[in-house]
Amino acid sequence: MKQNIYDDEKFFNQYEELRNEQKDKNANDLIEIPNFRKLMPDVTNKSILDLGCGYGENDKFYIEQGAKYVLGTDISKKMIEKANEINKIDGIEYKVIAMEDISSIDKKFDVIISSLAFHYIKDFDKLINDCYKLLNNDGYLVFSQEHPFTTCIKYTENVKKGHTVIDNKYFGLFSDYNRPRRKN
Repeated sequence: MKQNIYDDEKFFNQYEELRNEQKDKNANDLIEIPNFRKLMPDVTNKSILDLGCGYGENDKFYIEQGAKYVLGTDISKKMIEKANEINKIDGIEYKVIAMEDISSIDKKFDVIISSLAFHYIKDFDKLINDCYKLLNNDGYLVFSQEHPFTTCIKYTENVKKGHTVIDNKYFGLFSDYNRPRRKN
C-alpha cells in the first residue's frame, strides 16, 4: 500500500508550518542532512535519482556541486509542486512517482539517493532490486531512514505509563526494541 499523507491539505499545511518554524533548528537540518552529504561520492558530471525528494533541497544542492542531471521523485503532488516552485534550476527534473513504481523509469543513474523516505516502503526487497536495475555499473545507493525508535516501537500501556518528563521532554521505556517481529 502506497502511503501519501502529504497530499492531505491540512497535513501538508501543518507540515509546511512546522518546517518554517523549525528551519535550521531541527535534527534534520542539524544532523541528518550534513551527515548524509558526507556519505555522498563525488557528484561531478553524475546523474542522480532522488527518491522521496520532498521540496528538492538535495537536488538543487547536488546540481550546484556539479551533478549534470537530477531526477527528483515523490509520491506527493504537493511536494513536487513545492520543489518546482523553490528548487527548480537547470539540470533538475521533478516527477510524481511513488517509490513502489520506480521500475517505470527508463533511465540509468550514477547515484540514487533517498533521505528519510525508505521507512515508508512496505516491500524493501523490491525497492532495493528496483534501485539496482536503475543504477549504472559501479553506481551508488545512499539512503537514510528514521531510527526504529520512531517507526517500530509497539505503543503499549506500559509505554504510556512508563515515561517520565524532564524539562518538557518525554523519556520512555521501550522494552520491545530488540524483539523481532514477524512480517505480515
